[in-house]
Formats: sequence, structure tokens, C-alpha cells
Amino acid sequence: MTSTKEPKYAESPAEKLAVACIGIGKWLEDHPKFAQSNSTQHLRNRLSSGKSANTAQSETIFSKILEDIQKIQLAFHEAGHAATFYFLNNEDEVWDIHIRFPKNFGRLNKVGEGISGGAYFTHRDGWPQSDEEIKANIVATLAGSLFHPKIPGIEINHAATQDDSTATELAKRLQWSLGEAYNYSKKIIDSGDLQKAVEELALVVYRNIQQDKLLTDVKTVEKTLAKYIQRPAR
Repeated sequence: MTSTKEPKYAESPAEKLAVACIGIGKWLEDHPKFAQSNSTQHLRNRLSSGKSANTAQSETIFSKILEDIQKIQLAFHEAGHAATFYFLNNEDEVWDIHIRFPKNFGRLNKVGEGISGGAYFTHRDGWPQSDEEIKANIVATLAGSLFHPKIPGIEINHAATQDDSTATELAKRLQWSLGEAYNYSKKIIDSGDLQKAVEELALVVYRNIQQDKLLTDVKTVEKTLAKYIQRPAR
């Protein structure tokens, strides 16, 4: 589950909208694939409208923009899981990686209200077993929230309760705390190729969400990730 929190220094709807337009505009400049995609046309139109919106329009436009940003965050979250499982585990350990959202996903009614999806896969019996397999599972589990987009002026909080709970139980097997698991994971995902793979897959997932396609299938996931990263040898 994710939630979106506006910065404290932006109080009125008009102020919040102004901050959002600047921050998201900067983020799109730094992520040209998203900026140039037809999938973000509605978002870009809202940002354009927001720059000239009157007070009465500001709250509605701001709410719609946050819905778009939450969908982008969801796409990055699940792409982060999927790409990291692919990156750290060979085909004998983890396979059939795909991303899907529940049938009742529908339209977001309110930002932050229990909207979630999942990166799913099949794994070998008894996996993870070795310390290295446990570490790989920890990193991939925490990668969802670690890959959330950092948007200037917009504070996006996450309540990845299930991910943190899973990582905590895995970390106990290594006698790690959750904090140590996060610190280790941040170092492992600091790979330029992995970052590129996550962004590319996130764009595919976001495009599917915009088109009401709730499944990003195994073939699409593997084809997208293989452009940037190679799986470990068996």
C-alpha cells in the first residue's frame, strides 16, 4: 500500500498545485522516457493547466495529478521488485516473473487508499536456503519502496507493511535488523543497468495501467529487462 503526502510548506490548494507542477516538471525533465511517452500526456496536460488554474480549479487538478503520480509510483514499486528478483536470481531459482493488479483495481478514488499490485514469480522448492539466496530475496523484497520516484516538492510516503514484515523475517535468519537489511539493499541496487531496467519496465507497467491492462506478462517483463541486465549464471 502507498500513500501520498503533500509538503507541509504548501498550504492552500493553489500553493500545493504550484509546488507539484514545479517538482513533477523537474522529475519529467530527468526522466525523458516518461516525459516523451504518450502515457503521460494526461499528466502533462494537467501540469500545463495547473500553471494557469484559478483557485476554484486548483484542488481538482491537484487531486488528479496526485492520482497520476501514485500510479507512477505503483509502477516503479512493482517494477523494482520484478527487476531485482530477475537481476539477483538465476532461472533455476526464480522464473515466470510477471506483474499484475487485482480486478477491482479500477480508478483510484482517493490517493493512498489501499491500492496495490504485485510482482509474482515461481521459485525452486526450499528457496531461499543459502545466505546468498536469503540476501537476494531481502534486496528484491525491499527494492519496491527503494525504487519509488523522488519528486522534488512532493513527499511520497509508503506503508510497505507486508514487504517490511517479509524482509524482517528473512533478516532474522542472518541475524540482521530491518535497518541493516535496508542499508545492504541500498548498496546492491546501486547499479546503473538495474536503474535503467526498472525505469523501462515501470514505463511499460504504467502504460498498461493507463490502458486498464492489469497484467504485464512474463514475456514482456523478460524482454524488457534483458535489454539492460543479464541474469546470474545457473
